[in-house]
Amino acid sequence: MKILFVFLTIALCTYGEAHNTYQFQETKMTIYSHSISTGPNATGVTVAGIPGEHWEILKFGNVYVADEPIKEGISQNSKQIARCRGLYVTASRDGETLHATYSMRFTDEIYGGSKLEFQGSYGVSDTLREIPIVGGAGKFRLARGYVIWETVQEEPFVERGNITVLHPILTH
Repeated sequence: MKILFVFLTIALCTYGEAHNTYQFQETKMTIYSHSISTGPNATGVTVAGIPGEHWEILKFGNVYVADEPIKEGISQNSKQIARCRGLYVTASRDGETLHATYSMRFTDEIYGGSKLEFQGSYGVSDTLREIPIVGGAGKFRLARGYVIWETVQEEPFVERGNITVLHPILTH
């Protein structure tokens, strides 16, 4: 009898999940990450590293934490639409590869409160740096996709991110 109960429970759970139909919507957007590396308004700082070594972002094993404004444009006066918060770890001995894991929480009228989650590694000297989108919340629940970052300004440091994300619309 217990075996029958377990079988029926599994069958009902599987049946219920199988009848959720997801239609995916593709959203593309261009954003700009504005970074300040020094001073009292710094948006990122190295927080851990190898004892006895100088802590800088491109030294193997160092951990960098960021909290950066995401804006509509390259100008410092552009409207802020999100914040990007996360960790970067120098993951190669030569300092050429960073592993990133961060969240982007939107603050604008369109996606306000929704989040995209990023995780991946990239070469710091790459002209184009692609990071996978591994999830999301709010309007981006169950999201997947990618962002391609490109440096567009050195001082102050600004990167353009071209995001392509698929996120489902639940229909029953």
